[in-house]
Amino acid sequence: MSTYLCRLRRSPNIIRELAGERLKTQRQKVVIDFSSPNIAKPFHIGNMRSTLIGMFIQRLHRSLDHEIVSVNHLGDWGTQFAYLATGWPSARPITSKWDTMPDSERIRLLTNCYVNSNHKAKDNPQYQAEVRELFARMEKDLSEKRQSKELELWQEIRNVSLKYLNAFYTRFNVNMDHFIGESEYVRETNVLVDQLLAQGIVYKNSAGLYVMDENGSGKEIACILYRDKMFKADSYLYVVDRAQQRHFEQLKQILERIGREDLAQKIHHISYGRVVGLSTRKGQTEAVEEIVAKGRQLALDYVARSPTVRVGEPRERMTVAENLAVSTIIVSDLKRAKKSEYRFSFDNAFSENQNNAVLLQERHSRLYSIESHNSNILSSLEAITTDPEIEANPEAQRLLHQLRDFESILVSAFENNEPAHLTVYLMRLANISGSAASTLQVKDQPEKLAAQRLLLLSATRHVLAEGMRLLGIDPLERM
Repeated sequence: MSTYLCRLRRSPNIIRELAGERLKTQRQKVVIDFSSPNIAKPFHIGNMRSTLIGMFIQRLHRSLDHEIVSVNHLGDWGTQFAYLATGWPSARPITSKWDTMPDSERIRLLTNCYVNSNHKAKDNPQYQAEVRELFARMEKDLSEKRQSKELELWQEIRNVSLKYLNAFYTRFNVNMDHFIGESEYVRETNVLVDQLLAQGIVYKNSAGLYVMDENGSGKEIACILYRDKMFKADSYLYVVDRAQQRHFEQLKQILERIGREDLAQKIHHISYGRVVGLSTRKGQTEAVEEIVAKGRQLALDYVARSPTVRVGEPRERMTVAENLAVSTIIVSDLKRAKKSEYRFSFDNAFSENQNNAVLLQERHSRLYSIESHNSNILSSLEAITTDPEIEANPEAQRLLHQLRDFESILVSAFENNEPAHLTVYLMRLANISGSAASTLQVKDQPEKLAAQRLLLLSATRHVLAEGMRLLGIDPLERM
């Protein structure tokens, strides 16, 4: 006798129970590097893509009982901070104003300061030299653990940026084990570069860069050596856009040349296509905070005009709108194959009967409502240990077959590190469940038939909920 539907409803970890049986993989320790924003800059939709894909991989691996260490490699060092430090005295507002500014405004001000300072340097060789000299002093001070007013400013900027970033991560259900900045490898990099220069593996070009073949530095090598010493993982996944493919090839080549073929084989580049059409240099908006704000307003408009939405209190409307805005950004990204490029847009994002986040949330909340209105039957399902024979109704059979595909979809998503496989499956399940819920009436039906139907619909809701959580979406119970 089958117990599949009962398991879908009751298992505390249906992901592991289903896919784990098929994969039978040995438990591994995996380090995943994703998100990796630059501090003192707005969090962009491009950063978001790495974040969403990386979090999906992290959740799925953890559900399958692998030991996961997630790392956010922060761009918190480099000449850009010397540009900031040089331009900041004339750009910084008075202390009372700076101290009361929202973090998003502080980040905008810092970004503008860097842009203006960088622009000034283009036509001013003396200013360029001043910036280079300042950065050399900063790097020396950091290496020798000496404090300076420039490093104090850098630390303040870093703290503001982390607070700003964590607000986004909380909003999108993102959590990471380690925030590790490039600044933490300055000392290790200097030692490593000296070693590689002596061995002829890298050389110094006219621009003062340490390179092998083309462009690159010792910083990434120092980073992976440090990580391997710290974590001793079975594999290291880097969720970085596909433009960096050559960089990872060079990284592996250098590791092989210094006798670390074992480590080179553990490195895997999880590449993805860029989000196009969102460049600040062209005057277009790419800051995620602005995109979320626009999405929230569109969601509020949708909630107000939709005849099917059942939320009326202003606070509840705002909660639903915030959820839909975040869910829409997640679904818009993860429904596409990760290697594809796409242009972010809210077109059709809040239209009904479309493959979007609204579809997932509406179907889930509808199924939750059916369970709530049939609580007496729902409680009786707890006594069922084997699945009843599901009626021959075409809608019921179509839904049952779709549920049975869940296992293979999870396996495919895991083996390919591809969230689109699950996202597309969930939208297909949501579409099928909509017509099934209309046809398979539960209330006022014979007891046996009502129990069969509710079991099928309840199992569907559980799959939708578990799948949405894997994507980073909080399922709505009421909408």
